[in-house]
Amino acid sequence: MSEPQISTPVAAPSRQRLIRGTAAALAGAAIILVGFVLPAEYGIDPTGVGRLLGLTELGKMKEAQAGNGAPEAAAAGDIVEQTADGGTHVRIVIRPYGGREVKGWIKAGGQMTYQWSSDGAPVEYDFHGEPKDGGAQKAVSFETGKKAKAQGVFKAPFEGLHGWFWKNLSAQPVVIDVVVGGPVERFAPLTKQGAVAMGNKAGSAETGVPYYTGMPLNKLMSEVMSPAAHAIWGRMGYISDEKGTRSMFPQNAEGWQAMERSSLTLAELSNDLLIPGRRVPEPEWDKAAVALRVAALKTAEAVKRKNEDELMELSVQITEACESCHQRYDPTPGNDL
Repeated sequence: MSEPQISTPVAAPSRQRLIRGTAAALAGAAIILVGFVLPAEYGIDPTGVGRLLGLTELGKMKEAQAGNGAPEAAAAGDIVEQTADGGTHVRIVIRPYGGREVKGWIKAGGQMTYQWSSDGAPVEYDFHGEPKDGGAQKAVSFETGKKAKAQGVFKAPFEGLHGWFWKNLSAQPVVIDVVVGGPVERFAPLTKQGAVAMGNKAGSAETGVPYYTGMPLNKLMSEVMSPAAHAIWGRMGYISDEKGTRSMFPQNAEGWQAMERSSLTLAELSNDLLIPGRRVPEPEWDKAAVALRVAALKTAEAVKRKNEDELMELSVQITEACESCHQRYDPTPGNDL
């Protein structure tokens, strides 16, 4: 017959011990949350422990990489502007461990020159394109790597968006400057929604306000642009006759100012040759329009210096830009340009 088992009573923990145990558990959880979880997951480090353990930077990286750091809209510090030679300059600021994209539309066979650089350490980059009919799902990567700068010439194998994604690998903001040239349209930063941010090259499709293109091109050239060019040519050179040789350059401040205004007017009118609905979609057309703009802007600067020799050289450049266009696109009345 087995002996009966006798259990030894165990005293239940007192209320104070329960409270102390619970408090200790909560304190431990709080320490883990504040010292480890917040720094590692969200980059929040109120105690400084995360920084010492290297967890804060990890958290900041995770937060920034969510959505690749793309802003909802154009970010502060973004710049989109046209260069003097007709290219596009874009500047973006990438937050620590974040990423940004800049792209533009290129037709198949279009040749783009490019040059980009960061203001600090090397960044990861992906130079790629998205076909017109495939979008991001059929994106093609042309080059990837890790650099602080790059330049080159690219010929688009298909029509669509082409550009770069840059990722900041550091704990400091990075500024990227990129300049492209050639037949690239709407080259600008992208937002999370994929829309091209508004810039100096915004067209009517972006603003919703239509351009007026009812005036025929031959009339625009002969009755608007030509008078602006002749206003410049008419104030250059020298006349020799029975009275001797005399200068045609302005003789007073008002004359120089009028010449500068005509140069700036001609430069602005070159933009009219490139707006949708008027632009001839051919590389030679773009080249002539840009050459005219560059020469006109340089003329405006030379006028300020009253440099007659430089102005004579620039008058030849304006003439060559006009003739290179007129030889291919006849502006005479009656020609349906």
